[in-house]
Amino acid sequence: MPIVKVWEKERLPLGDLQLLTDSNASGVLRLTKSNYGIDHTIYFRNTVFANLNWHSVDGKEMTNARFNLVIEGRPHGIYRLDLSHKPSWESNQRNYTTGLHWGDAVGVIKIEGLVGKTLTLYEAQNENYEYQLDIS
Repeated sequence: MPIVKVWEKERLPLGDLQLLTDSNASGVLRLTKSNYGIDHTIYFRNTVFANLNWHSVDGKEMTNARFNLVIEGRPHGIYRLDLSHKPSWESNQRNYTTGLHWGDAVGVIKIEGLVGKTLTLYEAQNENYEYQLDIS
């Protein structure tokens, strides 16, 4: 299975796993620098997801892709997940500009035991999905 690591986020917080209890969950994994040595404001849109078919919706760019979801070594299926990008979300504060919407996969990742784990994003080649998300 040819996959190439393109990003990693260590120590997943409650919010990324949609487990917040004192506020509403956003449904979004914020794609940030995360000690990965990138300019996250352009890296995801212009490099990782550049080849996807982006279109304008309500003042932001949107697309989707198929993600193979693997949690602690166990495959959990392939999900078509939305991605959104809006440069103004950065607001001169280094905020995220690209988000992955958990959609139908939210029920799979909403597990307290995953807090503090590492999420790794891979780009897939010659597979029946474009990307793989691995949480372990």
